[in-house]
Amino acid sequence: MADEGKAQEIQAAEKELDDEHRILIELVDRLKEVGEVGDLATILDELHPALHEHFQKEEHPGGLYHRIGACSERYRDLVRELVDDHYRILSKVRALSARSKDAAPADADGLITESRKLVGWLKAHGARERDMAEVAREAALA
Repeated sequence: MADEGKAQEIQAAEKELDDEHRILIELVDRLKEVGEVGDLATILDELHPALHEHFQKEEHPGGLYHRIGACSERYRDLVRELVDDHYRILSKVRALSARSKDAAPADADGLITESRKLVGWLKAHGARERDMAEVAREAALA
């Protein structure tokens, strides 16, 4: 039986996060294009609190994950993986930021390479999250 209300709840949660997603995408795009370690530290220092706040909103009661059905057997494992990603991403951003502030010139290329890997990880995380929300919306309407 279709549950249009559930589908609308999921869509509303996504809409509430749209502005944050745009800001995060802009930061990630800047991170993708970074060429100097000083710029890397600046972007990461902006990215960390933005991600932290965003992840909290996704995870809190009434947030996206709750509305999708984080406790349901169907989504529980994927939500657990995404929440685990949140902690690992924040840790990586914080560590990379600290390392980029004290970097020797010889370390610059390695740090920029790591930042590009982080970009890939962030994009993959976002894609998995969007896919989960889409599947949950479609399942609610089925």
